[in-house]
Parts: sequence; structure tokens; C-alpha cells
Amino acid sequence: MTSQTPDMQNVLERLEKLGKQNRRLKRAGLLALTAVGALLLMGQATPKSRTIEAEKFVLKDSAGKTRAVLSMILDEPGLAIYDEKGIKRADLFVTPNGPGLALYNEAGTLQTALTAYKGVNGLLSYNHDGTPSTVLGEEETGAALRLFDADGKPHIELSTTDQAPQMSFRDAAGKERAVMYLEPHSGSPSIAFYDQREKIMTALYAGDIGPTLRLNDPDENPRVELGVNKDGAPSLHMWDAKGKVTWSTPTENVASTTSTSGGQRPHVFIETWSIPRDSEADRERGPQLVRDTTQEMAIFALRCPRATVTIERQKADYLLRLHEDWYFDGQHDQRTYRSLVFDTEGSQIGTGAILSSLEESMDGACRTIPNPAAPSQ
Repeated sequence: MTSQTPDMQNVLERLEKLGKQNRRLKRAGLLALTAVGALLLMGQATPKSRTIEAEKFVLKDSAGKTRAVLSMILDEPGLAIYDEKGIKRADLFVTPNGPGLALYNEAGTLQTALTAYKGVNGLLSYNHDGTPSTVLGEEETGAALRLFDADGKPHIELSTTDQAPQMSFRDAAGKERAVMYLEPHSGSPSIAFYDQREKIMTALYAGDIGPTLRLNDPDENPRVELGVNKDGAPSLHMWDAKGKVTWSTPTENVASTTSTSGGQRPHVFIETWSIPRDSEADRERGPQLVRDTTQEMAIFALRCPRATVTIERQKADYLLRLHEDWYFDGQHDQRTYRSLVFDTEGSQIGTGAILSSLEESMDGACRTIPNPAAPSQ
């Protein structure tokens, strides 16, 4: 036999390897075909699936006790699961408002509920007697956490309203006694304490100008105010029941802060006009009247104790119109405020500067409101 060249030897070795690979592939292919054939045979032997239609299915254990019921109740599907004693321990249901899951204790009393309803969804827990204990959920106004007392009455509530957090405390009668919140525009914190009639007795406010502590009488009239301005200077003011300044330090022009004739502080009606920021079309329509001015009234009452806020426009001595607008600073949308003050005849008597602080805008409006009892200069 003639000797093979190195190139021929390499060719033969490659052919031998290819032959072995082909034989392995054939064996694998036969095994795969066998498996597929078996599956096809099994599929032919399995009967076709059937659809069973009914309005109720009952699942029982080996002792014949009902352990689960799948049924339609008032055209709404539900799944109820029972323990070995026949007590219902869980409910899974779907209503027109959305799905829900209810869990019960060993006595069959509701303990936990999870819902995903339209506008309201969350987790609810209950005491052993079935009274509410805790609610954690998302409502149309924002997220909220509520804690209840032993009688199922609201006790503590933590919520986010108008993009600002708020925490409130209620007594055994369900009356609000303390509220802690952040002002939605500036983020300034405030704490208010209420009496049994839910009237503000004490308020602590920490705004851009400085912290302020206000003490009121039973009619919510301010009687004492202690504050520190942004420069660090302290101040103390006292009023009588008619709103007249009886003590002030640093000394100020008492005549300019006394009440109007007849011993009554000027009544101020507040309305807010806001330019929407949602779309250009909304902005082109111009300012829109804001229905809820609770926050503006609370801040003005706190910043301007020599005036009284009223919700009856026809009884007001002055109209405070607050204009809100937006501008983009390159990173975020920023809100601005301008206050306009009018007398009862509709004449404009004061115009505030455009400010980024609601508190400062209210302070400027307070300084604009004249006092008819003050002596002429």
C-alpha cells in the first residue's frame, strides 16, 4: 500500500469524523421520531375536552362536607371556601364596582378585605368582633391610611390631599381635635388644635416669614400671637374680644391695627382665580374660578388677625381676589400669586406684587386693607 500524503491523511480523518457525527444524528433522529409518534398516539387515545356549563359547582371532601362553592349570585361570580367545620373562611368575588377578596376568622367574622373598586381600592382589616380597625387605600382624592378605635370610630387619619400630606386625630366622639399638614403651595408645616366644638384653639405655623404660635378664644378670635420673623426678631401681640390690640411688641402703630368702627374687624371675602397648567387650550381660556378656597382662607386668617374671613360675599367689607399662575424655571413648574383688594363698590384699592409664596401674598393683602377707624395722617 502506498503511503498517504499528509493532506490525504487529514481528509480521511475529517471524513471519518463526519461519518461518526452522521451516525449519531441518525440515532437521535430515530429517538425523536419515536417520541413524537408516542405523543401522537397518546393524543389520539385522549378524549376531546368538553365544556361544562352550570350556575353552581360544589366541591366536597372525602367526608361529604362542602369545602368550596363556585356560583353565580345575582349575575355576579363568586368563590366561597369553607374549613372542615363548615365555616366560610374566604370569598373571592367580582361586582360591577370591581373585584374583591374577603377573609374570615374561625368564627366566620370578617377580618381582612382587599378591594380594587372604581375610585376606591385598598386593604381593610377588622377587629375580632368585625368592627373596622385599619384602612389603607387609594381614593379619588389621594392615598389614605385610617386607624379606628375599639368601637370602630375613626381615630387617626394620614392622607394626601391636593399633593400635600395631612394627619388628623379624632376623639372618642369622632370629632377632629388636632390636624398636622403641609401647605400644598409652599410646603410650610402647620399644626392646629381644636376644642370639642371643633373650633381652632391653638395653631402653630412655620412659614417662609417665620414660625408663629396663635392662641384663640372660644369663638376662634385671636387673642395672643407669638412669632419670630425670618431675621430672628421675636414679636408678641395681644387682642381683646373685639379685635383691638391691647399689647404689641415690638411697638407698632396701634391705631392702624385696631378694629373698624363699632368694634368689629373688617370682613374679607376671598376668591381664587387660577390659570390651569394642563394644556395650552386650558391656558388660552384664561383664569378659572376655584371653588374650594379653604386653604387660602385658613392662611389669611392666620396671617391677618385684624380681619375676619367670611364666606358670605354680600356681608364682606372687602373682596380679596387671588390670582394663581404658573411658569417653568427650566426644571419644574413653579406657582406664582398676586393679590388684588376691592371695596364694596368694586373699586380696586390695592394690588400686590407677583410672589412665589402664598403666605407673603396674603401678608401684602392684609397690609392693603384700610382701617376706617384709624386717624387720618
